[in-house]
Amino acid sequence: MHHRWHTLATGKSLFFFEYTPDSAKGIRDSCWTELIWSPIHHPLQDAFVRNQDLFNTMFLWSDQFDVYVVLADGSLECCCPCTESRL
Repeated sequence: MHHRWHTLATGKSLFFFEYTPDSAKGIRDSCWTELIWSPIHHPLQDAFVRNQDLFNTMFLWSDQFDVYVVLADGSLECCCPCTESRL
């Protein structure tokens, strides 16, 4: 298993989605990794570099932020100091 979480960020919230065991296995082939990190240029490398926000989650914050965790079984956990302070 390469990854356990898919992450998204929006506003003052960070979301974690747990991969199911099958999803965590990915495409079961190293072709994507080999192509992206190859020393031999391929046009997909340019697309990968230009679209880092689609492949990686960058999250800047000050003070506090909300965290939502969606587990593989569909249950939700959250730590929401920003939302709670607005209630």
